[in-house]
Amino acid sequence: MNVRRIVEVEITEIKITKSFRKDMGDIEALARDIDEVGLLQPIGVTSDNRLIFGERRLRAYKVLGRTAIPARIIELDNILLGKFSENFSRKDYTVSERVAIVEAMRSFKHGGDRRSKQNCKSDDENVTVDDAAKRAGLGGKDSYFRAKSVIDKGVPELVEAMDSGRLSLSAAAKMAEAKPEEQAECLTTRLDEDRWTANGVDRALQKIRNANDRRDALNKSVEVTGDEDAVRIYHCPFQELERTANVEPGSASLICTDIPYGKDFLPELKDLVQFAERVLVPGGLFVTYSGQYWLPRVMQTLGEHLTYRWTLASVWDGKGTVVHPRQALSKWKPVLVYSKGDWLPRGFWPDLMRVRSQEKQDHKWQQPLEEAERLVSYFSKPGALVIDGCSGSCTIGLACQNLGRHFVGCDIDEAAVIKGQERLRQAREKPDVLPMKPDSSEDQGTDVADSA
Repeated sequence: MNVRRIVEVEITEIKITKSFRKDMGDIEALARDIDEVGLLQPIGVTSDNRLIFGERRLRAYKVLGRTAIPARIIELDNILLGKFSENFSRKDYTVSERVAIVEAMRSFKHGGDRRSKQNCKSDDENVTVDDAAKRAGLGGKDSYFRAKSVIDKGVPELVEAMDSGRLSLSAAAKMAEAKPEEQAECLTTRLDEDRWTANGVDRALQKIRNANDRRDALNKSVEVTGDEDAVRIYHCPFQELERTANVEPGSASLICTDIPYGKDFLPELKDLVQFAERVLVPGGLFVTYSGQYWLPRVMQTLGEHLTYRWTLASVWDGKGTVVHPRQALSKWKPVLVYSKGDWLPRGFWPDLMRVRSQEKQDHKWQQPLEEAERLVSYFSKPGALVIDGCSGSCTIGLACQNLGRHFVGCDIDEAAVIKGQERLRQAREKPDVLPMKPDSSEDQGTDVADSA
């Protein structure tokens, strides 16, 4: 291959061979840029004016109405080889390099006058952030500001992960919101995704925070609670709760819980329903969340000692729970209502609850506090005793504390009990935090025949 000097070539004389580039990008923007700053890199043609590289620049010149374009004459037997060589050896700018280009472009256009962030964000200036970001290949101002946040707040490893493509821009921006030590730990974690997404990063960060909280909790001890305390939580299996907490037979108006959804818990469910039969008052209710996969088995076991009354639906928007064996994306879960003996009259309650946002900061199986408060208010009265044998992060206990119910709960996870006790204590120290109010928008229903 022999490269000659740069010459001006008439555009009409240039022959374009087959191009493997399908997307030419924003030719109009490229034309504006060339018009302002000139052509920084000439195109490449053979001695008989067959185009080797630079088709986008050639198209931009045509948009500008130019008749000739600077070209480097290259003696090349195989034009296709030249196209591959020119594109394969060229290294694209990294995201952080593109951010620097935007900064330099705006500084140049404004004579270095960048006295305020507001000035940078103004769309009324000669060159806006959005325009500069598009010219630098960032797509627009939103991507620029996300990338800028990664550079400003991210640890060096995070910036490198963004530049290398290991992290998408949205995922890197999500990680940049975390503490530096959380970023560093997350980057050493191997996620399931081949290329991390913002949701994947969010899940990884939450796992790290939960693990750190759990480690911190285990450095403390479970607080000893007295029988006179209105809200009590114990570190023990529910099979031992009657003895440990001195729970009297027939003393609880409601058992409200969230049982584990896996097959492993099914043998224990019989113990739980027998426990409920002993401690519930006549007409008392057993209310539990349940997964769908083993729902028939769950309902069969509950029905051996209690009477099925109804099912509520807890529905949420956004990302569904993946159930791989059924290829299902679940966006709701049942809440089963059973009674000990007859159904007692009570106020009307809706059988659909919409989850406004997930709350997983204290436990991976945590349910929203607002929803727990609704269940407690629907199915118990102030001053009544409510029990939860699978307390987890003690959301039901917190709902009872907020709504003036007595509560006894337990969990086999010591860290969860410690965190639950701390959560209850923190809530007591913030009396300005009010419990939920009934949603006036909920349908109160119309009269139907009672066939129960």
